[in-house]
Amino acid sequence: MSVRVNLLPEATKQRGRDNQQRLVAAAAGLLLLLALGGFWLMGQMRISNAEDELASEQVRTAELRAEEAELVAFAALSGRRDAADAILATAMAEEVSLAAILQDLAAVIPADTQFDTVGVQMSPPDDGSPVGTVGTLSISAKTLTAHAPGVERTLIGLDKITTFRDLYLNASSLDADDDRVASFSVDGSVSDSARYRTLPRRATRGTAMKRTQVLLLALGAVAIIGLFFVLVVQPQREALAEVEDQIAAEQQQQAMLTAEIERLRLVREDAPGLEAELAAAEAIVPRDPGLPGALRQLQLAGDESGLVLRSISTSRPVDLGVGEDGLSAIDVSVQLSGGYFQIVDFLRRVEDPRITPRGLIWNSANMSRGEYPELNVALNGRLYAVIETPPPDEPEPDPADADLDDEVDGDGDEDDSAQADAEESS
Repeated sequence: MSVRVNLLPEATKQRGRDNQQRLVAAAAGLLLLLALGGFWLMGQMRISNAEDELASEQVRTAELRAEEAELVAFAALSGRRDAADAILATAMAEEVSLAAILQDLAAVIPADTQFDTVGVQMSPPDDGSPVGTVGTLSISAKTLTAHAPGVERTLIGLDKITTFRDLYLNASSLDADDDRVASFSVDGSVSDSARYRTLPRRATRGTAMKRTQVLLLALGAVAIIGLFFVLVVQPQREALAEVEDQIAAEQQQQAMLTAEIERLRLVREDAPGLEAELAAAEAIVPRDPGLPGALRQLQLAGDESGLVLRSISTSRPVDLGVGEDGLSAIDVSVQLSGGYFQIVDFLRRVEDPRITPRGLIWNSANMSRGEYPELNVALNGRLYAVIETPPPDEPEPDPADADLDDEVDGDGDEDDSAQADAEESS
């Protein structure tokens, strides 16, 4: 039987245990540092990835801005078209078709009745006319079948025209030489149904260490972790949050730019149509008086309808004070002669924008019998144009005021000099 004898002193064994504990503590500290370093490295990688994503988003935003800049010219075209439509709607809002009125009269007048005079007078919008009316109508005519059925059938026919209302028979009297011939006159109102529009959208534990050493190591580890969080982790989190906010802002800008670019692309695709609509609107209400073109269109309408334009007179443009585009009105008076249906054809040609582009609103028409079979017609109307008003000249400075300012400045300098001398003496 053998007996194991420990030849090492107790102090030597204690030093060995202490060295072992120190190695364990050092290993634990190294592992802690490695863990913290790995955590820091992961944070830096996240920030780097976020910065790369931000750079990519910024490049995409710059590309969208460049594309928007290329398409912004088409937005101006759309705005010009909308402005021209607004001007056209304002200028031609009161238009009434005289051709339609005369055509309706021709359709209902009996064969044994003929007009002596026909008068149509349009009322201004705010002249106190009855609600639902835009003008007045006066007719004087003759019939070959006395009061009845001649005048009776005429009144029944006029009542069928929906654009007339409040029709009244003023008088009906038989001719002195022929008791079958009756002369009569009718007055009424033109209803607003005669008006029409010309307008052709995004923790490591140690088990063999002393209690005090374990406590100190634990406190040191907590302090290191706290300092690491305050000095390293928190700044990383703030930097990452800032980059993510920038990314979100870039993405929001991209969503807005994408929507605007999509709208501008649609405008670009519609550019030929917008330009055609703009040209059509500016042909009706041009951006200058355009009197030569208006005269030619009236003459062509007269020639093609076969009547004679006796006279044409126009007034100077008058600014209507509507909006900021300088909408102006030009009064037009036309004297012509021809047959009844030639007059209807002339009015139809003038009022149809496909034949006569320039917009002309008739305010009154007076028709009287001339040498058979001609009728004499006096038309009064109004053209519209956009005429920009030049800015007022700035008044030149008055030399007397300049001299007065110089005198005031001179007196002020003298007072300052006197005050400075007094201070220096004191």
